[in-house]
Formats: sequence, C-alpha cells, structure tokens
Amino acid sequence: MASWKVLEYERSAAMEMKAWRFQTYSEAEEFRKKRQEFYRIVGLDAERTLTKPLPEVSGKELELVERILQTPEFLDHVRRTFNIS
Repeated sequence: MASWKVLEYERSAAMEMKAWRFQTYSEAEEFRKKRQEFYRIVGLDAERTLTKPLPEVSGKELELVERILQTPEFLDHVRRTFNIS
C-alpha cells in the first residue's frame, strides 16, 4: 500500500525540519491545509512551509522502475498493460 508524506521546511534555510506520514493522499492534504492555517494564525507562515503530499517510494520500488526502464521487454510489457504508445 502506498503511503504519503508531508514535509515541513524552514523557509530561510530551505532545511527539512519534520516529516509526517499518512495512509492516504486525502489525510495528508487535510493535515497540510490545517497545519498551514495554524501557521498563518500564529505567524509562523513566514518562517515555515509545507510540501504538498508526496508519495513515499521505497528503494526497492526505485530499483524496479530502473529495471523496467533499462529492459526493453519489461518496458514494452508495461506499455501494453497500460495501453501507452
């Protein structure tokens, strides 16, 4: 099952401060909106920012994508499966 994360950054240093993980995109997006509104209310919005929900991708998933891209037979199979020209 895919999971989603929202990252918090310090604006001045573009430095990651914290990450939150969620089971669904909608949970992550709802959290992000509420957190941004809270930061706006308390005046932290000038100092901190949050990313839109990002999918969590494991190292194994990245290896699989690389293998698909490097192996013409695998790439053709994926294209046929998803009807991609």
